[in-house]
Amino acid sequence: MTKLNHDPKTRPEKRPVAPVAAETVLAEAVRALAAWERGDNLADLLPHGGKRLLHNGLLTLFRRKATIDWILQRFVGRPPQDNVRQVLQWTVCQLLYAAEAPPPVVCNVAVDFVRHDIDPTKAGFVNAVLRRVVDAGREDLASDLAQRAPPWVLLNLSPELYAAWEKRFTRPELERLAALLLEPAPLTARRRKTLGAPGIPGGPDLDKPSGAAVTKPWLLEAPWAAGQEFVVAPEPETFFSSYAFRRNTFYVQDPSTALAPALLAA
Repeated sequence: MTKLNHDPKTRPEKRPVAPVAAETVLAEAVRALAAWERGDNLADLLPHGGKRLLHNGLLTLFRRKATIDWILQRFVGRPPQDNVRQVLQWTVCQLLYAAEAPPPVVCNVAVDFVRHDIDPTKAGFVNAVLRRVVDAGREDLASDLAQRAPPWVLLNLSPELYAAWEKRFTRPELERLAALLLEPAPLTARRRKTLGAPGIPGGPDLDKPSGAAVTKPWLLEAPWAAGQEFVVAPEPETFFSSYAFRRNTFYVQDPSTALAPALLAA
């Protein structure tokens, strides 16, 4: 495999332009992970707006954290210092689940970040760990995972949650719940009954002067929310730019929030 980075003792005079943005995302991810480990609320740490790569990357990391940590334990003898470990967690997540860039580029970003922003003496260690992960390959890692990992890792659950759910659910139910946790939640919205006109986003009455096509959501079947119109927006950005949303005909709400009022049978 191509060497992932230069000698960690050698500091380049100038960084390439492209990795700088990736290093910025990595730096923000490390700060968010450190804050979460200190006890901060994850919902408050997730970025919004234009930081989609960071937002999605963090959510993917938390969904796959059990697997990522198990893989790192395979290649790391002693637990590294926290910020180095967080760099490794983020980068392994990118390598296995998220990044579109070639693996050497992803690894170079991590090594350069550690060299410049954490500790230059740790850059060689990070380079070696990531090189071993890349050399192992996804298929071998998956095979090793299936043969050697404990059951909670196979389901990407924490040991505590696995222990609690194992007592409560059958194995098929447990596997189904674990699989659901790995699926990104769809964007759902609810129609305001007090407003009249526009139909569900995507209808012809919503193709307004901007000319942008609106992706058609579909009605969501929620047995406990009879009479309420929920829609699922496969492409959130398109939905938020739709005439119906801008006119305040729909507001974002998860259908599960309608369950408690339904149980009251008011």
